[in-house]
Amino acid sequence: PEKNLVYAKRGVEVMKEAVAIQPSFARLWIFLGGFTTVEASVEKDPAKKAALLVEAGAYLKKASELAPDHQELITEQIKTDMILKDYPAMQKNAQKCTDIYPEVGQCYFLRALSKIYLNDMAGSQKDMELATTKNFDIGSITALNQLVGAYSETKQYPELAKAYQELILRRPNIPDYHASLAFTYQQMGQYAKARQEALIFLEMMPSAKDEVNAFLKTLP
Repeated sequence: PEKNLVYAKRGVEVMKEAVAIQPSFARLWIFLGGFTTVEASVEKDPAKKAALLVEAGAYLKKASELAPDHQELITEQIKTDMILKDYPAMQKNAQKCTDIYPEVGQCYFLRALSKIYLNDMAGSQKDMELATTKNFDIGSITALNQLVGAYSETKQYPELAKAYQELILRRPNIPDYHASLAFTYQQMGQYAKARQEALIFLEMMPSAKDEVNAFLKTLP
């Protein structure tokens, strides 16, 4: 996941070559739209982000013309809705996904994410349980990072802390997870834990000494 952008950019290059050779193959357009959506998700410049989302939308529209209601097409549209912060549309498309593909766990997980963004935590929990019964791994690195995004935006700090804890269990050597967990603990008023995670981050990133010291001074 930490190399998503690198792979996505290469994916865009390859898929553009592929659709030139096989323009009637819907999955290639879906992949092209998906990789472009990943690029948009990490782009900081608003104008560039908007342009990438328009581009991704055009690729997904082409795929829709070739294969209406293809499962991967619907899930990519849901991810685009998420980046656009159009959470009602995200939930609507996730519901469509569960209606058409009731045995696909990813549909329920994406609907769970939409409900987090809409502050329906009880509904989200039910959907995550459904996703698990449909063999979707909600503990995967990708799923946990998506949960982090949703919990962070909605300031669901206890759930956000749990997600970071799970990420650290799976990837203990990524400094940013410890830094983010330290901030989350600070927001929760758990200052001893915040200090502990900040010191772990400092041990992993000695060059960040000034930033860590500044953070530690904010703790009672």
